[in-house]
Formats: sequence, structure tokens, C-alpha cells
Amino acid sequence: MVISRELIYNGVMNKEQATKLTKDEVFTEIEKEIGKRINEPSLYARVRKKRETGELVRVGKGIYSPSHLPVFDYAFFSPTAKEIHSFLMKEYGGKIHFAVYEAGILNRFLNHLIAVNTVIVDVEKEFAEAVFFALKENGFQNVLLNPTEEDCVRYCGEDGKSIIVKTMPLRSPVNRKNGKVMLEKLLVDVVSDKRLRYFFEGDETEGAIEEMVTHYSLDYAKARTYAKRRNCFMELFSLLPEETRRKYL
Repeated sequence: MVISRELIYNGVMNKEQATKLTKDEVFTEIEKEIGKRINEPSLYARVRKKRETGELVRVGKGIYSPSHLPVFDYAFFSPTAKEIHSFLMKEYGGKIHFAVYEAGILNRFLNHLIAVNTVIVDVEKEFAEAVFFALKENGFQNVLLNPTEEDCVRYCGEDGKSIIVKTMPLRSPVNRKNGKVMLEKLLVDVVSDKRLRYFFEGDETEGAIEEMVTHYSLDYAKARTYAKRRNCFMELFSLLPEETRRKYL
């Protein structure tokens, strides 16, 4: 989003402050971009589009910040992950909150690559058992339900064919439409979820977080809310780059 010089140099806001814009200021900038006034529903639709493309990120209730970073997305590496995702989308897509991803998804953020590409399925607590049994009954092997760290060590073999089904808190950042995990969830989970941290060295956490926030746009309001529900916001805050804390939190 182009921020007008008037908005930055109006004698009230400086450059640092102008990185955070109210809803009305965003609406004003949108109307300047298109050169005409439009109704509120159309303005909200354009804001939503800018958020979907990563041009605009949400940093608070009704507060936004311009961004030049892409939106996070991923493809599945293994045939097993593709099959599980296809099966769950057919059975549960749009009905419950779940996300399918692989431990190897973290490789783009780590220095030492993960060798064991375990498939992970995060599911709402009340449906986790149903998903676990559905996977087993439909021929998927070595499926673990809410494994402990010891279970991960014991059963997540080097063949990369293990499947972990684990419960997630209500309103976790997952994309219900496509059954994938959002970056806001990964950002928090690398700090708070010991089962996810099993797959990489703990001293890589800060570096992974920095890679996430410097290479992709995020909904910082969503990440903050989720981190507070996981009781790790202050720890996450301390690991974020100073520039990110200053601009978005």
C-alpha cells in the first residue's frame, strides 16, 4: 500500500508512527488509490484483498500496517501427507478446524534441516480422537494420538512415515477452507509446543522466528492473541527482532 506524503508529514505523525494505520486511514488511502469514493462494504472487501495478498497486515483491532512481504503457503512433500490431506478434506473439510502439515515445513526457517519428515495433523480437541481412528481405519500406518516427547523419540522413525494427530486450542490459526496451518500458529508453536520442538534444536528457535517475520507477512493481532492463549506471549515477544516488536506489537 502506498502511504501518502501528507499522511506521513502532516506535522502530527512521523514515519515510525505512520507504519500503523487506523481503519479510517486505510479507507482514505484506498480511495486515493482508486481516485473515487466507494461504499463501506467495498472498502472492507479491498482491505480483505490486501490482507490476503500480504500488502496489508493487521496489528491490532482496526489497526493495520503496510507490508511488502508475501503470504505464507506450502505444498506437501510426501505422498502420505497428500493422501491424508485429501482424505481429511473429503471427510471433514469445512466442518471442523484441522490443519495438515509436515515437520519438514520448518526447513525453510532452520539452519540444520529436519531429516525425519513426520506428517502432523492438528485438530480441535473434541474431534481429535475421531480423526485418529478414521485415519487408522482407512489404512494409514503408525498414527500417534497426542504423543509425548518420549513417544516421538520412540515411534517417529527415520523412514518419515509416522503420523502425529494432536489437539489444538480453540480458535487456533488454521485455514478452515484448505486444511492448512497458518504461519501465525507456527510462529507461536515453535515456542510453546514441545512436540513440534522435538524436530529441531531448541537453540534454533530465535533464528526460526526471525526468518518467519522477515520473509512473510503475518496477522500480528492474531499471533498475539494465540500466544496469550498458549501462555507464551512474553517469551515470544523477547525472541522477536527489535524492529518487528517496534513496528507491529
